[in-house]
Amino acid sequence: MRRIPPILAALLLSGVAMQAAAQQPQPTPEQQQALQARWKAADGNRDGYIDRAEAATLRPIAKHFDELDGNNDDRLSMDEMRNSAKDRLRAADANQDGYIDRAEADASLPRVAKAFDRLDANKDGKLTVEEVQQVASRFAGRRQR
Repeated sequence: MRRIPPILAALLLSGVAMQAAAQQPQPTPEQQQALQARWKAADGNRDGYIDRAEAATLRPIAKHFDELDGNNDDRLSMDEMRNSAKDRLRAADANQDGYIDRAEADASLPRVAKAFDRLDANKDGKLTVEEVQQVASRFAGRRQR
């Protein structure tokens, strides 16, 4: 199975990470359901949060746990995941056009840069929220099986 870049893992778990910033449509009900199932699977004690122990099973999340934990309470909420992913993508979008082009990915998101051609579904040289969502949804579906 291919590894998913950490930024995409964060998007996967948050579900709608960049929707508000880009003003794009919400994920489909099927996508949302898959993303919620992934969150529930990681939330072993069913408290609605991912703590450090639970994050240990999600290597990209565990690696970036301190960055993701915005309020430093040693647990991650869906809001923290959304905000962190949104902030990381905004920071990578150097020209603030709402897209991540290859140069921006090379400069800020090396793992995304490595997978750029696979992620760029319409081959226009830039990543959109929809393209990231499609990859996240496919990944979520595979992980549920």
